[in-house]
Amino acid sequence: IIKYIDINRDSDNVKFYFDSLGPVYAKRLAQHKNEIWAFSRINGVFIEKDGEFRNITQKDSTISKIVNDICFDDSGYAYLAGNDGKIEILAPITRNKISEIHHDDHDYPINWLEISRNKLFVGSSGVLRVYNLEDISNGNLSHQLYSQCEGYIVSGVNNSLLDNDGNILLATNNGIVKINTELFNEKKLKSIKTVIRRVD
Repeated sequence: IIKYIDINRDSDNVKFYFDSLGPVYAKRLAQHKNEIWAFSRINGVFIEKDGEFRNITQKDSTISKIVNDICFDDSGYAYLAGNDGKIEILAPITRNKISEIHHDDHDYPINWLEISRNKLFVGSSGVLRVYNLEDISNGNLSHQLYSQCEGYIVSGVNNSLLDNDGNILLATNNGIVKINTELFNEKKLKSIKTVIRRVD
């Protein structure tokens, strides 16, 4: 575990945290219960818990050093959205990596992640993947893919959140997009098929 140096500068009310190995270059913060997560622009993922910061990427080099988003399921598992297109799943409490979701044909950066109605929503530029959490826990990585053909005309996502009804709101360069997650429960997820017919 890498400890951070806790330095008080000029005031007892302000604390500065540094990695003993170098700059953090933090770009984003997230909170889950008693954990504070910091995502570096280049140096990985950091967790502060019980007064101690640690670099989990330094501990496990298989975790992506560039993470764009994070979400948590009801059991406390953490899902990290990698710039390499991977979703890494970390166990509650220990935060050890237990598995990852990676598809060779979906290696573009993941911009956002949200969990709603027992489904994991994974957003990239112009593409939305939807997984059943129960399937993931059983090792089944099948998913439904949505793109412009299915009405997912979204790019330039800067932030996401869940509203009180469990719907997803996306802050994009072109405005706010709302995804009604209840509609995804009305049909079973299955692969999208493209049918090409000859036209004479």
